[in-house]
Amino acid sequence: MFDICLVSYWRAKTGLFSFIIGVAVFLSSCSNVPQVEQPVGADKSNTSETESSTEQYPEHPLTEDILYDFTLAEIAAQRGENKIAFEKYYALAKKTGDPRIVKSAVRIALISKNEADIRTAVSLWGELEPDNLEVQQVLAVALIGISQDDLAAKSLVNMLQLSANRADGMRRVNMILSQVKESERLYKLLEIVNKAFPEDYYSTLYEAKFSLKYGDFERAEKNILKALEYNPDDFTAVMLKINLLKRTSRNQEAEKTFLEAIPNSSDSSLIRLEYAKFLIENQKIKPAIKQLEIIANDSGEKGDILYAIGLLAMEVKAYDKADHFFKKLYALQDRQIQGAFLMGKLAIARKDNEAALHWFSKVLSGKYLYESVLHRAIILSDKKRFQEAIQVLDNHNEETGKNRRNQLRLKAEILNSAEKFQTSYDVYTEILNEDPKEAEVLYGRAMVAEKLGRIDLMEQDLLKIIEMNPKDGHALNALGYTLTVNTNRYDEAKSYIQRALEIDPNDMATIDSMGWILYKQGHLLDALGYLKRAYEMEHDPEIAAHYGEVLWKLENKTLAKEVWQKALQSFPTHPILKATTNKFLK
Repeated sequence: MFDICLVSYWRAKTGLFSFIIGVAVFLSSCSNVPQVEQPVGADKSNTSETESSTEQYPEHPLTEDILYDFTLAEIAAQRGENKIAFEKYYALAKKTGDPRIVKSAVRIALISKNEADIRTAVSLWGELEPDNLEVQQVLAVALIGISQDDLAAKSLVNMLQLSANRADGMRRVNMILSQVKESERLYKLLEIVNKAFPEDYYSTLYEAKFSLKYGDFERAEKNILKALEYNPDDFTAVMLKINLLKRTSRNQEAEKTFLEAIPNSSDSSLIRLEYAKFLIENQKIKPAIKQLEIIANDSGEKGDILYAIGLLAMEVKAYDKADHFFKKLYALQDRQIQGAFLMGKLAIARKDNEAALHWFSKVLSGKYLYESVLHRAIILSDKKRFQEAIQVLDNHNEETGKNRRNQLRLKAEILNSAEKFQTSYDVYTEILNEDPKEAEVLYGRAMVAEKLGRIDLMEQDLLKIIEMNPKDGHALNALGYTLTVNTNRYDEAKSYIQRALEIDPNDMATIDSMGWILYKQGHLLDALGYLKRAYEMEHDPEIAAHYGEVLWKLENKTLAKEVWQKALQSFPTHPILKATTNKFLK
């Protein structure tokens, strides 16, 4: 083992130059050798049972040449000179027999994607640590990556032999094999593993899983039935069979399998929950609710079960049942916050905003707090209790990141609804100071700028959006329409609207804009065609105002009055509609 603590001794023996090299090594890595990144498929939470905190590594005299070569390898790796780094690490590993150094050689080879170097380095690592489970995992991943499947299969078999038990070993093997995209390669690898462990339940089970994944239903069924012979009541095998039956349109057999499995399952709640989902998928709501009630009675107030069945009940709009389950969840001391949040969501589904405010206000901390704050602010804003909505947001300030920007954006929207346009504009600006290219925020600020009478600022923000995304139809239409109603730059306005219409020919707002610019340019009949089409798509009050005005100008005053009167019944206070009718009907 190389001991950095020998630096002081080395300084005395070899002079200042070697001491500087030693310090460079110390600063670059106190652990002496950088840790290899764990590959896809490696288990980050559980080290091999064959590994120990008191691992013994080979001792080797710390010569000046070794220290110098190691330093060169470190510096080369840091500079991205991977070929030099690999050669130095590999040579040192061969010389010292230290697996930690070959680990660094493997890491560099993987980064470089050099197949020859990967093969060379992993082979040496396997020789130096043949009984290390982590090594076998890395070997298998690396060898599969360079299509050395025969060698990879040997590492997979070694993994199974080194694992604490077959279930853990096959779980690790499955994680690695799941990265293989080609079915024939995967089957070949599994075949080698299965030969080493014939008549094995877990290898049979995973072959069934992969066969189902690839749509090889005949092979999947053969292995599922074989797995069920080994273990008839295993939840995983039973669910594989049910999924196979569902995918092959054998729903009656699937339901029969559920009913046969429930009394024999070691965890009937789990299988009943899947059965309830199956019933819901097949529009059998009442039987599904019955299964949920049985689960609730059998679960003994288990939080996870109450959570799952409450969500299912809410999904099928069985709101009374969901209310029952979520209140039980709220009664559990360690689930109160979760229960209150879900009761709030349920209240929104029931359109009971006062109840939603009540429940969300009980969420005072934890992962549900941010979303609860937003829900409260939105509900209060919808009730036109704008000051309270702003206060809720101000009492919970997200400090950084996307959540903070989303919260500020909601605050700006509420301020806009409260007609506090300058403050709203300032909040939008605060967000854009953090992220000047957030298109939706630029759009929001542009709309507020129009209300402030700052068409120049509105145009500036919309042009930024269009510059970032020339195919943003909403920004193009907004700019064209704004120029139509606020300036006499009609040709320019029309060009933006035309571009928006090319992007989405069926966008109602853009169709209305085209009708209005044509009207402004004096093309009344052309304008009428667009406005009639937009009005037929939706009886929007602004479109009704425009459509009625063109009808009036074309002397079809009776129809114009009908359009306006119908719109006023639904939108009596709409400002554009009111202004138009006041202009022509007085």
